[in-house]
Amino acid sequence: MEFLVMLKLQNVADKKEKLKLIIELLTHELPESSGKFDYNKKFLNQIVITEGSKVYLVKDVSEINKGEVFKPYKDLCATIAGVISEYNPAYKYPRSLSTTLIETSHSQQYFSAYLPKLTDASPANLPEFTSQFLEDLLFKVLK
Repeated sequence: MEFLVMLKLQNVADKKEKLKLIIELLTHELPESSGKFDYNKKFLNQIVITEGSKVYLVKDVSEINKGEVFKPYKDLCATIAGVISEYNPAYKYPRSLSTTLIETSHSQQYFSAYLPKLTDASPANLPEFTSQFLEDLLFKVLK
């Protein structure tokens, strides 16, 4: 995901557009590629949404962290935090906001599918709900 974020942002100068692109990547299915050895990105995305937080919400997280298991996730959060800081250098919590965006994206997509009373998504706005919600949240926080 970090690679995709970096690739998509490479030629984008507008700081607000960069944040919108990040939200798009976090909330929409990745396109399938036709490579012979490629994996099903739709299924992988579903696994991340349903199982992702279980990886670090464990008793042994400190020990597991010593092996740099979470480095790709931390790198993604740092990249997003950098874009947040670029957009609003005065904002004091860019790393916290970056992890909130990622985790909220997963939570809202999960709730939409399995616990609909925990979200404002409806069948009519389901595909775009999480993206719109995160954009609203992000830009109101960053003013």
